[in-house]
Amino acid sequence: MNLTEYENGLSDVFGAMLLIAVVGGAVALVGVAILSQPTPETVPSLNTDITLVNRTILITHNGGDTLQRTGMSILVDGVDRTNSFSLMNGGNWSGWAVGDTLMYQVPDSRSLPSSIEVIYTSGSSRDVVQSLRVPPATTPP
Repeated sequence: MNLTEYENGLSDVFGAMLLIAVVGGAVALVGVAILSQPTPETVPSLNTDITLVNRTILITHNGGDTLQRTGMSILVDGVDRTNSFSLMNGGNWSGWAVGDTLMYQVPDSRSLPSSIEVIYTSGSSRDVVQSLRVPPATTPP
């Protein structure tokens, strides 16, 4: 069957339009797949100093994000002691911001700890924000 010049041109245009539609559909499907992924979770940053004075652990927040007490845990040698920490300037704490110092008095019945971990618990998984080694005890002058 011989096609006229008009029919041949019409066939080429139809083929090109079909190809564009197929490629556009494929690109759209890939875009939907990529954009439907959940955004990655942001774990807060933290910079601290830790000091052990006699039997009191002091952790000073020197930089990074404010951590909400309800969204974090402080593990002392692997045991959650978050509720045993208090602000050095007194009172209960709901957030731990730059400049704040948390303190924990180690009971005489327990040995001095060797490690502390600050864990972020507000996300979908528990992420270690900072892992600290407890330094040797110092005695204030």
